[in-house]
Amino acid sequence: MPHRDSPVILLISGGLDSIVCWDILMSKFGLKVYPLSLNRGLSRNKAEKKSVKFFSRYYKKKYPLLFNQPRYLDAPLSQLNININQVHQIMHPQAILDNFVSKPKVTANIAMGSASLYPILAKLYSQYLKYTQNINIHTIFCGFLASDGGIPEESFTSLRVGTLYLRVTTSDNKWQYSSLCLEKELGYYLFKKDLIWWGHRHHLPLEKTWTCYQAKRLPCGQCISCFIRKEAFNKANVVDKTTYLPLTFRNLPIYIFLKTVKVKLLQLLKSLQ
Repeated sequence: MPHRDSPVILLISGGLDSIVCWDILMSKFGLKVYPLSLNRGLSRNKAEKKSVKFFSRYYKKKYPLLFNQPRYLDAPLSQLNININQVHQIMHPQAILDNFVSKPKVTANIAMGSASLYPILAKLYSQYLKYTQNINIHTIFCGFLASDGGIPEESFTSLRVGTLYLRVTTSDNKWQYSSLCLEKELGYYLFKKDLIWWGHRHHLPLEKTWTCYQAKRLPCGQCISCFIRKEAFNKANVVDKTTYLPLTFRNLPIYIFLKTVKVKLLQLLKSLQ
């Protein structure tokens, strides 16, 4: 673990995991965090960015000496496609959602393996900081959890592969690519419920984070990401203050719902007359 006041890069998405890790790195370890938010071209990016902006304002007040404004980087990995015959059997949930249609597509979203490119993009950001501010950073953090469904590129093995890749390609053995939640050597092996408990104890407004795979005005409450989030709150014995879409809104587009209400009201008024 870098010494206190050392600069590090943290990959943030606006989700609960990375947002809480952001707090831990500053609060517990006293590190100067340089967040990097990747716009992967996914439908939920707007909601995630809203979360990042909210916590940027929040942490700027809470940690004025350690906070640094997030850097936003466009990396539209979802625009890259590969032949469906070459797709691995295990795909990132977002890729499945984006490509699930009535008829099979010829191509599939490469977002299933996009996480393996994160350390490379973070390294580019570290070079930018070196060239513009003379800041030397060799440690890249992320918020990957072992309990998030076993996505291969977000595993402990993948993190070590990322570290070795950076060291080999740069001939610099100082590089580290790690998740605070998967580092047993540092005494950490955290689940989502542990992050929720940390956030609860430190009064973080966790309801402002976004972990839903859908892109609606509120979290849908029924996708696998929302399910894992709800389950973790129950395990942590912490009240989930997140406002989810009502069941009616989850199953019908809003305009259809409002149209139905309008028809019912007109029928009611006609019967009263």
